[in-house]
Amino acid sequence: MSEHKRITVLDEARGFVVICMIIYHFLYSYQYVFHLNESVNLFNNDFMKYFQIFISSSFIFISGISSSKSKNILKRGTRIFALSILISIATYFLIPQEFIVFGILHFLGFSMISLDIIKRLLKNNFKRINENAHIMVLLCLFLLIICYNIKSGYIGIDGLYIITLPEHLYKNTLTSILGFPDAFFRSADYFPIIPHIFLFYAGVFSVRLKINKKIPDGAYIKHSQVLNFTGRNSLIIYILHQPVIFILLYIYLIFIKNI
Repeated sequence: MSEHKRITVLDEARGFVVICMIIYHFLYSYQYVFHLNESVNLFNNDFMKYFQIFISSSFIFISGISSSKSKNILKRGTRIFALSILISIATYFLIPQEFIVFGILHFLGFSMISLDIIKRLLKNNFKRINENAHIMVLLCLFLLIICYNIKSGYIGIDGLYIITLPEHLYKNTLTSILGFPDAFFRSADYFPIIPHIFLFYAGVFSVRLKINKKIPDGAYIKHSQVLNFTGRNSLIIYILHQPVIFILLYIYLIFIKNI
């Protein structure tokens, strides 16, 4: 099969992650925004912690894979970043307690734009780097692990070796976006450039790890209409799902819960 055909299994994987995200955000809004379940904290457990990490990590990694195959990544990245700015403006005025400064859409838009810039600057050198994809993927994952706790003030691995970072790195909004949040920084959805950029580029380089340089034919077969549709329309669903959740919970709060 042609390498230029759409990889359906990638859409379906993205669709599954988006559905998980909707479930997580519904429960979060139910618990913390509308305060409909104050007697039991749904998020005070390891499952929800790792569920959130699974969702965000999968979304970023898959986006890296998709971006590496995009024909116009600059256009897509610019569009996503522009939408993220609109979301920031909307949350600031409509739900200031859920104000988003630099969330996952900001991060993905930035990452896609950075990929286009790097490709243009390096040109053929980027192709040569891609030829050592296995090394680049391992390097990206290593940096992700080492820098995972950078927002907490250190790099390294807990229990093995850590380096405490200087306090002056954590001083304003710009450093917070980079990965060094100051004491006053708040964002309802926060995905700083470091360490998440390493996971994004791990996805970018992982495309070259294909066995025999050929994607299996089964990757082009549609397995689920729902997952395929959700994955192919993930951006619009991401934008609309939170307002829909708010409307449904508001209707429940006003018209059903008080009956």
